[in-house]
Amino acid sequence: VFGRMEAAADKWAGKNNSAFQRGARSATSFGTVVKGIIGANIIQSAFQQVQSGIMGIITETAKVEDAVIGFKVLTGSLESATKLVADLRAEAAATPFEFSHLAESTQMLIGFGVATKDTVIPIMRRLGDVAMGNADKFQRITLAYSQIQAAGRASMQDINQLINAGVPIMKELEKQTGLTMSEIRKGGKITAK
Repeated sequence: VFGRMEAAADKWAGKNNSAFQRGARSATSFGTVVKGIIGANIIQSAFQQVQSGIMGIITETAKVEDAVIGFKVLTGSLESATKLVADLRAEAAATPFEFSHLAESTQMLIGFGVATKDTVIPIMRRLGDVAMGNADKFQRITLAYSQIQAAGRASMQDINQLINAGVPIMKELEKQTGLTMSEIRKGGKITAK
């Protein structure tokens, strides 16, 4: 009797043992699949980052080439344009502004005739300081400054542009002109100097 019970127990253990082994193999296979999926995702993510980096370099190179072409027209020579672009790239590296912001402002200042290739960088530094590193304010202040300098005087619209860009200009105008705010608002003569 004990012999038969022992044989039956061995038979039962053998069947269950192979089931346990199959389960263990399935778990191992599942783990391998999960590891493969995770590995593929890591490789895909790395590839996308490399691709994005390459596209960024291509885009930046295109912006620089476009700037050189545009500045060639404004400065009169390829040599001057190339030097100006190199100066702008150095400014972009040293300031919170991107190359494209500086290039747009440079085109505006030179295009309005209020700066030259030799004076534009110092002017932009001052305007950038007033904008406190904010690119949107920088563009708006540059436009207002260019309009004021080109016209030789500040209209109330120009002053409002500066105020809307966050420049506290009214107190300074009172000090510089001796006019009150209401006199300035009524059209007091404010020259670009």
